[in-house]
Amino acid sequence: MRGRADRRRKDRGKAILFSLLAVLALGAWLIGTEGGQKTMDTAIGSVSPLQHDALVLWEWADPLLEGGSTSAAWSFRWDAKGSAARRQADEVAAALGLPDGPDTLKENSGGEKVWQSSDTMESARVTLWYRTQTEGKGGDQGLLVLLLDNVEGTPQSQLEESYGKIEEALKDAGVSASPSVTFRGIAQSADAANQLAERAEAQRLESYSDKHTLSETYWTEQLNSVAQSGMYKVNLQLATRQDQEIGKTRLIVGVPLITGDYLQ
Repeated sequence: MRGRADRRRKDRGKAILFSLLAVLALGAWLIGTEGGQKTMDTAIGSVSPLQHDALVLWEWADPLLEGGSTSAAWSFRWDAKGSAARRQADEVAAALGLPDGPDTLKENSGGEKVWQSSDTMESARVTLWYRTQTEGKGGDQGLLVLLLDNVEGTPQSQLEESYGKIEEALKDAGVSASPSVTFRGIAQSADAANQLAERAEAQRLESYSDKHTLSETYWTEQLNSVAQSGMYKVNLQLATRQDQEIGKTRLIVGVPLITGDYLQ
């Protein structure tokens, strides 16, 4: 069991780096909350927008997953952009105690750098990525992406503690980031995505399917996040994929969108 978890951590680390490189092709994938009016530093009552959405998503998913929400692998992402992003990235890395990533990913002539938590961490990995982006007459802008990737079985209280520390570090460094949350788990039934959409009172806006995967995007008033997808503003993405090895349905859910690969 331990060997399987170790392999998953290694595979997850590789997948994280591929996800970060995808940002280069897509540009700064920046999302907001409530129509872009709020970011992670705008509290709603006593909780941040991310905490609110993560708590709501946990409650929706709990009865729909084998082993409940705790059994899923939860990941969190923050995106930011600005002229001070390089300095802020240094401050965030220092606050979180993040060492430099692999030698091949240390800062290069293109202004790219990665910091990553130690492999000795049992349940989570934190990756911070920075890249300089030339904006013409507007001068250089920095792109900052921070990922918190947790293994299956991480308790909710531990998730809250982990992303709470990250939000605090970002806030202290003056980073106004756009957050997102994704989970991947084994569904109790093939209809789990529809059941979650019903619990969210969500309106389906887009749908995509292939031989193995069905992905749909929705809008619900019960979440704070929002992303632009084509002509629609969306804040909930649901995907199901048939796992041929175990003969069960994998449920992948993201707010406002799924980050990373469906196969992670």
